[in-house]
Amino acid sequence: MGCCHSRLEGKEAISRCKARRRYMRQLSEGRQAFAAAHSLYLHFLRSTGAALLQISNAEAQLQQWPPSPSPHLPSPSTHSPSPPSPPLTNCELTREEKEKRLNLLRRQEANGADYFKVEKNKREIERLESKLMVSCQAIETTSIEIVRLREAELFPQLLDLINGLMCMWRVMYECHQVQTHIVQQLSYLNSPSTTTSPTSDLHRQATLQLESEIENWHSAFCSLIKSQRDYIHALAGWLRLSLFQCPHNQLEKNRLNSEIFALCEEWQLALDRVPDKVASEGIKSFLNVIHAVVVQQADEHRQKKRSDSAFKELEKRSKELRSLENRYGPYSSKEKKAKVDALKMKADEEKNKYEKSSGITRAMTLNNLQTGFPNLFQAMTGFSSVFVQAYSSVYNHRMSSALPLTSIEF
Repeated sequence: MGCCHSRLEGKEAISRCKARRRYMRQLSEGRQAFAAAHSLYLHFLRSTGAALLQISNAEAQLQQWPPSPSPHLPSPSTHSPSPPSPPLTNCELTREEKEKRLNLLRRQEANGADYFKVEKNKREIERLESKLMVSCQAIETTSIEIVRLREAELFPQLLDLINGLMCMWRVMYECHQVQTHIVQQLSYLNSPSTTTSPTSDLHRQATLQLESEIENWHSAFCSLIKSQRDYIHALAGWLRLSLFQCPHNQLEKNRLNSEIFALCEEWQLALDRVPDKVASEGIKSFLNVIHAVVVQQADEHRQKKRSDSAFKELEKRSKELRSLENRYGPYSSKEKKAKVDALKMKADEEKNKYEKSSGITRAMTLNNLQTGFPNLFQAMTGFSSVFVQAYSSVYNHRMSSALPLTSIEF
């Protein structure tokens, strides 16, 4: 029964070790994804601001847009709990070899095997036991070092990360507040002169650029929230498997004093409660508003082409009519003149349609911006406010209840 129990405990320890390694891989990948998503979010937020500025200065010279960014990832050592791995593989092989030798010894004793063979097998078992004891001591030493690194180095780094994120989102909140106040002034932009002028090519390009940047912003926002949740989920999972050992394990006494696990649990719960769907839908709704303007501008552009084409055809036929009248006199060109008159009517109709389409575009642009901007920035202001409160709650609670590192038992 004792051997069976020991074997089951060994398998459980190996299984937990493999699970921890999986979490470590997820943690490394999640950390890099979080860093990349953070970088891309800030880039596309800045690019969206540049696109909005370009819309407001649509008649100015079109500036060169910055190229798509390559995410600058932090050094792999940053926030990366990667102490040396315990030699569990050698320990596992030694344990298996010892079990085989023990089974062989039982068969030899049961069958009355040669005395020298039995003694040789016993000495080999003793050697394996000594080797196994050395491996266990190495594992224990490494485990203690992992605990030290986890509590003394990783924990302060995570606190600094949360504090940095809290400060960043506080600045974002203040900026979104200012943006909300500014866009509320759009309600006063109702001058008739701005609702009849045709859309320039520059303005159309700027609107297309704005649509593209908002789409990138929305994607980066969703990726930022998901990658942060994945990161903290992997970290909490690794800590859970590392801290909650078997009852007799001497590292179990550190479980109650582990501030880093409490920090990660609070962080994970805070992220789960953040209403990111509201902000995501706010950006998505504004993207739909801008897309409607893009579609209308494209319709206006097609109508402009039809109008230009009609006037070109009219000019061509009028020139032919004048040439014919100069050569043969007005009496010989009645049929041609009727065709030119019909073309003139068609050109005037296309021109009227184009002017009407231009008016619709200007009115839609103004109306969509007047309604879309406030909704967008109010959603982002609310989200950033909740995010700041979540980070602040986690950080302040941990700072107020954190134990001095010297009091942690190893």
